[in-house]
Amino acid sequence: NMNQLTPMLKQYLGIKGEYPDTILFFRMGDFYEMFFDDARTASKILGITLTSRGTFNGAKAPMCGIPHHALKSYIMKLVNGGWKVAICEQTEDPKSSKGIVKREVIRVVTPGSITDEQEVEGKRNLYMAAISGGPMRSASTVRNEQTRDFKDGQRQLGRDEIYGLAHMDLSTGEFRVTEVRLWNELINELGRIDPAEVLIVENERLSGRKELSNYRIEIVKKDVFDPQRAKTLLTEQFGVSSLSGFGLQDMPQGIISAGALIR
Repeated sequence: NMNQLTPMLKQYLGIKGEYPDTILFFRMGDFYEMFFDDARTASKILGITLTSRGTFNGAKAPMCGIPHHALKSYIMKLVNGGWKVAICEQTEDPKSSKGIVKREVIRVVTPGSITDEQEVEGKRNLYMAAISGGPMRSASTVRNEQTRDFKDGQRQLGRDEIYGLAHMDLSTGEFRVTEVRLWNELINELGRIDPAEVLIVENERLSGRKELSNYRIEIVKKDVFDPQRAKTLLTEQFGVSSLSGFGLQDMPQGIISAGALIR
């Protein structure tokens, strides 16, 4: 019953509802507080005390907290454990606030989005990647043309599948895009890059592939991989009217994966 909650907990739950797949660091004065399931999870991973604050459905609301000056080290522990962290800050001075202090999420930290050099262990390249594409025809069509598609045990280029692969290192600005025509080539390229996180579209063609199980996968909605949106984002990002100068004019899946990555 939301009516039983304090204004602060109502605000917390409203913001948490916008970032349900993260652990929400909720700024309260000199501390970042976590509540409910986030508090239970964080207290175990971070080794901090689980307490309580306020009530919800007749029970104490679980809570834990960290000092604001220790934010980076605690975030790294969670991110290295495979969690995403949403940082929610106070956006007005509590002294001048007439009611509940305004707060909003200013950053979501994932394994592939760490940009502060102090946060990157060993200062190694930390890549985020995006994959688009897959089989371009139905499975039955592929089977019917199987005898024509294989030559010397290898599928010929451009026949029935094509993948776009984009990757970038946010700490250095390195950004690369390519297309490959075989699934094994894609997996080999991923192994070479060793991305901290891989974005894929919400469909079974990619999300169910066991070869991706070695990577942290972020499944996103189909509109993130929209072709026209990708072209618009890339031309705006690089301040150009055409992508031909980057050699992308004949790489439709490469454009889609690149657009998803810089969204």
